Amino acid sequence: MLRPIAADNSCLFNAVGYTMHHSTNRAPFLRQVVSREVSSDPQKYSPVFLGMENAAYCNWITNPAHWGGGIELSILAAHYRREIAAWNLATGALHVFGEEEGYTKQVMVIYNGVHYDALAIAASPRTEQDEDVTEYNPRTRRGKMILAAAQQLVKMHLKGKTAHHEQQQQKKQEEKAAAKASKSGKSKAAGSIGTLPAAAAASSTAGGAEAGAGQQLLVCGSCGEQAQGLEAAKAHAAATGHTDFEEVVAV
Repeated sequence: MLRPIAADNSCLFNAVGYTMHHSTNRAPFLRQVVSREVSSDPQKYSPVFLGMENAAYCNWITNPAHWGGGIELSILAAHYRREIAAWNLATGALHVFGEEEGYTKQVMVIYNGVHYDALAIAASPRTEQDEDVTEYNPRTRRGKMILAAAQQLVKMHLKGKTAHHEQQQQKKQEEKAAAKASKSGKSKAAGSIGTLPAAAAASSTAGGAEAGAGQQLLVCGSCGEQAQGLEAAKAHAAATGHTDFEEVVAV
């Protein structure tokens, strides 16, 4: 069960706080835990490792405006002597912090690329949060079932995300086609051409309507079919519903 955490730049810390304490306001304390650990071992937590000077990092991480990430999850896993399993909703990948330490308990958080939430084990979607279970032994049969359920949750999200992306792409294509048709002065009405290319319209009205129209070679922008003159283009539109024609050459 996903337990939402406020998007306040401290979501990682509060997600971990929920899994460890069933509390969503532990961020200040956990930031201090990380700062103390880093300052206590400047050799391990060097500028190369941190990307900044040790002291600067300690000041930086205690600022509630700054996010946490892998370094902080690793430190918190060691602090609680618990594995922290972090699911990435963007890729479906699982990264377990502290798994090489032999801890017997594990908790889960979930990450969508910009935000962390907590994962809990609940009897049903209507279960009250104070009944949540957040830790388990990942090497037992029950623990493996919990991990499998979490993986299924992530897969469902990815499937929904893919379907949404495909719908958005289709919508963009339709909008692009509509904009192109509008720009060309065309519209579909009763399966026929409302307005043909300006060059064809001009030639049919300025000096010799039939001669000008008969000499237009038009190409369908939807399928590439060529039509000799307005009548042929109208016939193609009536048969296919295609309305995007352009003049390519006069013969």
